[in-house]
Order: sequence, then C-alpha cells, then structure tokens
Amino acid sequence: MRASRLTAFVLAQVILVPGRLHAQAQIQDDTLARAWEPAAITGLALPSAKSAAGAPADSRLTPDALQGPPTPAMMYAIASLDRDQLSRYVAAYQVHMSATWDARYGVASAVKLLSQAVERGDEDAARYYGAVTDRLWSRVVEEDRRFDDVVESLLRKGQRKEYRQWKVRVARGADEQGRLEGAPPPG
Repeated sequence: MRASRLTAFVLAQVILVPGRLHAQAQIQDDTLARAWEPAAITGLALPSAKSAAGAPADSRLTPDALQGPPTPAMMYAIASLDRDQLSRYVAAYQVHMSATWDARYGVASAVKLLSQAVERGDEDAARYYGAVTDRLWSRVVEEDRRFDDVVESLLRKGQRKEYRQWKVRVARGADEQGRLEGAPPPG
C-alpha cells in the first residue's frame, strides 16, 4: 500500500509540476555531487590528531562529519518526514550546503596539506595547516549546529527523539572510529 502511495505521489509531481521537478532534480543532482566531493577529492581519511583528542564527538573531524548533515533521503528515513516536512528540509539543506560548501572544501584541502606536511616532516607547515584546519572546521561545526536547530524546529516530538537517537549512534561511531585509528596495528 505504501509503495502505491509513493508511486501516486511521484506521478502527481511529474504530471503537475514538471518544470519545478526538473529544477529540483538538477539542484539535487548538484547537491549529491557536491555532498561527496570534499573527502573524495582530497582523500581525507583521518581526523587531525588535535581535533580527535580534544573535540566532542559531535564536532570531531571525520569524513562523515565533513559531508554535513543528513541528506534529504537520509532524513526522510531517520525521522519519517511527511511531504511538507521533506520539502522544507530539502530547501533548508540546499541552502545550508551551498553556504558551507567552500568552508567544507577548505577544511578538506587544509587536511590534505597538513598530511603532506607531516609526511615531509615539515613541522612549521604542519602547525600552520593544523591551525587553519581547526579554524575552518570550527566555523563549519558552528554552521552545522545552527542548521541542527532548524532541523529540530521542523520535526515533531517523536521525530526529534528518532533524530537525536540517530545523532547519538553517529557520535558513538565517530568515537569508535577514533579509538580504532589510534590503536596500534595488530600483531
């Protein structure tokens, strides 16, 4: 039954508003392409040592955190958004990701330069790029927190609970990732 409702909804959107749907599809395609690009282009694989050691789990620099808040499809699955909520979330998400894209890319680029400096043994460059990374990442974290406040205002009580539980699971995963990356190799 749910699949038939979804099919009816999609058909109604295609028939009733083809121009808007095409524009949204183009924006979503751009958003999806951009959503994965910072970590993919720079090869970001590890959080910086300074960020991993002293940062709370929700602000730890990880590839997942760099990608930003949940995509609209993820949010739909996490909180079972209705049509109106999904539309508002998509709009807010697109604005947020567009506004933070350059900073996210800057963080990923600074991490790559930091990694290169560490590989070369250039302590001055490593300190510089570490500071740049921390400064840029703190800006992204602050913007993501503001976006999170917007998300919370879109959700109903039960949905907020589901969303918060999801965030706790993600934070635990980031903590576990940090522990595994800091562990000595087996053997």
